[in-house]
Amino acid sequence: MWKGEGTNMSPNIPAWFSIAATLLSGGAIAYLIRQVWNSYKLKRALKCEIQSMEGLVNCTNSMNSRRSPPSDKELGPSDVPPGGSIPTSIYEANLQRLGLLRQKDLRKIVGFYSDVLRYKSIMSSIRAGEDIPDPDQMDLYQSIGDLENRRQSLFGENWISEEGADEE
Repeated sequence: MWKGEGTNMSPNIPAWFSIAATLLSGGAIAYLIRQVWNSYKLKRALKCEIQSMEGLVNCTNSMNSRRSPPSDKELGPSDVPPGGSIPTSIYEANLQRLGLLRQKDLRKIVGFYSDVLRYKSIMSSIRAGEDIPDPDQMDLYQSIGDLENRRQSLFGENWISEEGADEE
């Protein structure tokens, strides 16, 4: 049905439809804004956690200062940092929310944390005095420096510095 005369014709849209469309579109926009904001906050929190992983630096320095590889002399508790110096609680608490991140950030963060959690587990076992298989010790010895380099460049060059800490 059309209302109006001559060339000025407009469709007769029920008032309830206009109200419903307005409410739904407003809700969808609010939802999208909330998702973008939550994604920003999650990435920011993960960046802060990654910046505070000083244990990776300490472990890298320890492995670099060893006189012999683990195949000659096993790694001991003094060779690895305490688990608390490599925090992962923000990542672990937000596993279900990682889908909020952009695809490129998601791949980098999940890949990085997968390696962090693997090496953190090896370090915890070493600190507990457990018997660690030689391949795991060699992997830690050979790869912890690469992991620290990945941490340093995860979000671009110098992102972990004081100036880069507040940039997005």
